Amino acid sequence: MNNTLKGLVREVYQMLGAELRSVRLAKGLSIVEAAELVGFEGIRLLEYIENGQANHVFAALRVISFYGKKVEIRLVDRY
Repeated sequence: MNNTLKGLVREVYQMLGAELRSVRLAKGLSIVEAAELVGFEGIRLLEYIENGQANHVFAALRVISFYGKKVEIRLVDRY
């Protein structure tokens, strides 16, 4: 994978993580509560997802489903 593609993938994970953190906070859940309710052992995986540091697509989809959300993708011009 070239550097441009890696950067784009990293950007997508960071945006997704930020959105998931916003939803969690809007629901009034601490990261501990959310991780427990989703069924994760500990908070590390949810922290990684929210920080855009982890390539855990299925775990992220599990969180999205738990929050009652769906993924919507829209492409926009960069410039």
